[in-house]
Amino acid sequence: MGLRNAAIGKKLFVLILISIIIFGVIGGTGFYHMNQMDKKSDQMYREALLPIKWQSQIRTNTRAIDNSTLELLLTSNTKEEQGLKDQIDALKKDNETLIQALDKSLLSDIEVKYLSQFKTEYQRYLNEVESVYKLALAGDKDLGYTKYQQDVKPAREKSNSLMNEIGVYLEQYADELAKSITASSHDSKNFIITIILLFIVLKGVIGFIITRMIVNPVKEIQGLMENAENGDLTVEGSYRSKDEIGQLTLSFNKMILKLRELMAQVNITSEQVAAASEELTASSEESSKASEQIANTIQEVASGAEQQVRSTEESSKVVQEMALSIQQIASRAQDISANSVETSQKAVEGNEAIQTTIEQMNSINLTVTQLSQIVKGLGERSKEIGNIIEAITNIASQTNLLALNAAIESARAGEHGRGFAVVADEVRKLAEQSAESAQNISGLITLIQDETNLAVQSMEQTTSEVTDGIGVVNKAGESFAQIRYSVDEISAQLQEVSAASQQLSAGSEQVLQSEKLLAEIAEEAASGTQNVAAATEEQLASMEEITSSAATLSLMAEELQAQIGRFKV
Repeated sequence: MGLRNAAIGKKLFVLILISIIIFGVIGGTGFYHMNQMDKKSDQMYREALLPIKWQSQIRTNTRAIDNSTLELLLTSNTKEEQGLKDQIDALKKDNETLIQALDKSLLSDIEVKYLSQFKTEYQRYLNEVESVYKLALAGDKDLGYTKYQQDVKPAREKSNSLMNEIGVYLEQYADELAKSITASSHDSKNFIITIILLFIVLKGVIGFIITRMIVNPVKEIQGLMENAENGDLTVEGSYRSKDEIGQLTLSFNKMILKLRELMAQVNITSEQVAAASEELTASSEESSKASEQIANTIQEVASGAEQQVRSTEESSKVVQEMALSIQQIASRAQDISANSVETSQKAVEGNEAIQTTIEQMNSINLTVTQLSQIVKGLGERSKEIGNIIEAITNIASQTNLLALNAAIESARAGEHGRGFAVVADEVRKLAEQSAESAQNISGLITLIQDETNLAVQSMEQTTSEVTDGIGVVNKAGESFAQIRYSVDEISAQLQEVSAASQQLSAGSEQVLQSEKLLAEIAEEAASGTQNVAAATEEQLASMEEITSSAATLSLMAEELQAQIGRFKV
């Protein structure tokens, strides 16, 4: 019922607004999908096409280095040799730049693995090329060619093979991205077509409803007017609404009622009218002209007032939405500014923690280095102890041998050598125990040396990892400093945006109040103008009827009764 009672202009505005929303949604959807496709295309270019180009150029440069190396073996001109050497150096430098770029762009683990293997093989290839170059400069070109066939060529083929593998993976990745872009494009087309069809149906249904709201009452009024034209003054419009057509129907019913009353009055006073018809004709013509001018003027004023009301309402809505958006922007800007200040403080604290970590890792590195030296010294001391144990073992063996000889001699001496034999036997046992203990100590020393070597290796690896950790932490410190600088800049800009948004919000509130006041004034003016226009139209219709009747009565007063008889009242 709300839309039924709305003005025709508002109904048409709803239809236009729906069209604008439809085009906005379709345009926004298309823009979003186009933006997504643009991002994927850029990703394909950066992550696939450029690396493919780089790896292809690396292979081309490698072949060029190979060709220059062969030319170097064939030429005997010193100037040409130097030119070829410069050309090889330039190609090496170009490859180095391309390899660094490729290293930064590779994403998968298998690509990184192949690139690492390629770097090793490529470096070996460059070393072999350098060896061939030196042989060529020394004049031993045959040996240089032999080395080229045996070492340079296999290294080049191996490195190119690894680069080919990288190219295969990059092409597969590019193909996957291309398929993804194609699929996204297809989905976007289907989605946009679906949205368009849905909105066409929606707009058609709403347009049909609004059209019926406007056309059906107009057709009803048109039929009633035709009946009234044929003399049936019993007709009455049934359309009830607060829009223009409802007001027109109400005015039509009032006009018919007035006409019925007029016909009755004319029927009663027709004889009196005949006498005063001449005077009435003159005055009614003048009144009709004046009423017509007034009616035209009032209609123009009413039309302008209604247009002003619609424009004011639309402006008020726009300003209200703008004020709400500005307030939201100001609130968001203040929240983000507060968060950026907190983020800056966290970045400062993180940077301080990074500096503390660097100092601790430097201390750990120094301690591990000193401990490594101590453990190495312990290994050296264990070697010296091993040498001493070996000497003790030799002494125990000799002592055992001497004790055995003494026992033999005491046995020969008989009773006189029995006491000496007992001493010799104890010495032999003591020597055997010393040898056994020395062997046990030797085994322990060997274990200590093995564990010492493992400890030295672990400490060296720890030292290397600590050094790498220091480098990573330094980079993290630099990143924290950059984050703090960026956050400070963003915070300052957000404060400016917040201040500007608050000023703009205050201005929009003033504009909104002015728009509301203007809308109230325009609505009052439009309402008054419509009432005056309706009354003027009724007066004009009455004056036209009176003028026509007076003119007719002035010519044929007697015929009036017959003419009135054809009206159905």
